[in-house]
Amino acid sequence: MAWENANCRDVPTSIFFPEDTTPEALALARSYCDGCPESVACLEVALSKWDMAGIWAGTSARQRVEIRQARGIPKRPVVVLEHGTRGMYHKELQEGKKPCDECRAANNAYKRKHRFANVG
Repeated sequence: MAWENANCRDVPTSIFFPEDTTPEALALARSYCDGCPESVACLEVALSKWDMAGIWAGTSARQRVEIRQARGIPKRPVVVLEHGTRGMYHKELQEGKKPCDECRAANNAYKRKHRFANVG
């Protein structure tokens, strides 16, 4: 997507992620989307990612769910977590369980790998 052509390119992102979700605030965000040359591409990006909040191509998250349903796009894919992964480590913690040795090792390996990733 060529964001440099988008109507929103120089607009503060807070406009599209308003804390105040009054009709006026949403209309302001959508006003930048009206007639935008990138609105079709913008919508496709937003539809491809299930965790996109805010206004994209003039649509809300709820409207994008409706568009996905109308297009027959399956609901958010279910992720099956396996033991020995960082994801399962966090799932076990959230469920109040003690993570298995393999999951703890995977989480520790991730932390070691990323701890210094951004250090100059």
